[in-house]
Amino acid sequence: MPGKIRIIFEADNPVPVSELSPDRIHGLFFSILDSETAGKLHSINGLKPFTLCCPVFFRNKKETVKRFFVEITFLEDWLLSKTTTAVILNSRNRNYYLNSYKIKLFRTFKIDSDDIISYENIKEKANTRTRDIILDFITPTTFKRGKYDYPLPEPSLIYKSILKKMESIFRGKTAVKGNP
Repeated sequence: MPGKIRIIFEADNPVPVSELSPDRIHGLFFSILDSETAGKLHSINGLKPFTLCCPVFFRNKKETVKRFFVEITFLEDWLLSKTTTAVILNSRNRNYYLNSYKIKLFRTFKIDSDDIISYENIKEKANTRTRDIILDFITPTTFKRGKYDYPLPEPSLIYKSILKKMESIFRGKTAVKGNP
């Protein structure tokens, strides 16, 4: 069942937005998890059962922030429960580091009523009569084809990839074998 949570962090000192890069946010997420879950996720090849978004990353790189949030979207129940458990049990009085910046959880997490939805509800809400799909790329994006990265999208490859991922989700295939 897809779901998402938002974790709010606060730094001891203002952090330049340039320090909140995707790889550092990824590392921060992994540092919240217990070592077994982090190891399992790190070893996955291919489709990951989560996404991370830190909207402050899209601000001016010269700005600084003391507080920021990370939105984590999950495709699998076990990962949602593992993450919320790790945040509740282990993270309250713990320090994390983003390079040399010490940060703490400001608020453990926030879940809105529409943040968790079943695959059945997604399927029911889907309008099968809509034939148009619009994708907006709001950040620089490249597309991997074999061993090369292409700077422009090739629509047929994008839609084939999305279709392949959605088919595996709706058929109940999981990204990690042997989920708890």
